[in-house]
Amino acid sequence: MKRVLCWLFLAAFMMAGCGAADTAGAEAEGAADGEELAADAAAVYNAIAGTKNFTVTVEEPDGALTVLRITPDNARSTESRGERLADSFAWSAADAADWTAQLAAEGRGNLLAIVSANGQTSLRCCSGGDVVYWRQGETDTYARAVNPLEGQPFEGKVYDDMAVIAKDAIGILVWSGTVDGSLPPEAAAERLAEQAAEEYRNVPAWVDWRPLDVQVEQADVYDAYLGEPEQFCFDVVFRVLLDEAALYTSQWNAGAGIYDQEPDGYWHWATQVYVCRDRVGDWYCADRGTGGVTVQLPVGEEGEARIAGLVDAFYLTEGLSHEAMIPAAILEMPEEWQWDLSKLLDRRTKDEAKTLCHALESYLRESPGQMTLPNLRDLLGPYGIYLDA
Repeated sequence: MKRVLCWLFLAAFMMAGCGAADTAGAEAEGAADGEELAADAAAVYNAIAGTKNFTVTVEEPDGALTVLRITPDNARSTESRGERLADSFAWSAADAADWTAQLAAEGRGNLLAIVSANGQTSLRCCSGGDVVYWRQGETDTYARAVNPLEGQPFEGKVYDDMAVIAKDAIGILVWSGTVDGSLPPEAAAERLAEQAAEEYRNVPAWVDWRPLDVQVEQADVYDAYLGEPEQFCFDVVFRVLLDEAALYTSQWNAGAGIYDQEPDGYWHWATQVYVCRDRVGDWYCADRGTGGVTVQLPVGEEGEARIAGLVDAFYLTEGLSHEAMIPAAILEMPEEWQWDLSKLLDRRTKDEAKTLCHALESYLRESPGQMTLPNLRDLLGPYGIYLDA
């Protein structure tokens, strides 16, 4: 009887050992499959997005469809997302039935697809599920991608990573309007601001920073270059109505220009816009930011050519560059080039010479530095008489 028990114990031990070995082998195989899927998903994404020439579509549950063409002009958020796919998600195998079930689920959410320019390669995911589907040529692959950090700041599903590309493209699209090039800068600024407000009001519902309403409060030109290429900058203040979800997105935080909420619930949101002419001569928004936006003067980098260019540009500017940026640049140049000022003023009328001398003096009084008024008077030579005049 003891011998029988010993044999039974030995057999059970051997079977348990085999089971453990099988389980370990299955886990190792699963891990290998996960790594292969992660690498494959990253490779597919990079093949599509690396060209910076592809399409992103977002289909909402009610069937509303947004189609966005991604080009180098709006592809600023495409970098490193392939690496995130490979490194930030736990991948496992899925099949067509899993994908079909996710699409049919009530909580599917939005369906996002990125598709190559030739339509042969695509990657699809949903905001309400973890199953991801991609196609390369005639090969279909289904996988489940789970983010172990989901719920933490800046962590979410594959959809959330891909949706950033689309949301940034929408943000750029809002400011992509043009207005008639015959309009003077002040009128053009007002038109461009109104266009942007209208685009903000029409942002699709799937965009998390979508405002409930946007109205232009004021739009004022503060810098202009009237030479070639003609350009100007304007400040715009919007009244923006936001729900709580949108308020806490990066689009509307304090660092992005939002401030002061009114009793009616509207926030003030300010931004600076840089405007140029396009190929047909119409005005368009070339750039914007929360501060430090100025016209781009066609001036050399150093030496005699730079100070001559600054003097020439002074008479073709209005606003910030005319009153501060150019005077500051002249006063900060090495003294050896500043001695050319009097020669450059010889080419100007008396009134023009006075204007530049007064601008230099005014800036020096408001922003004193190493140079003093006596120093400046010496540099200006015969034109020093215009100081304090």
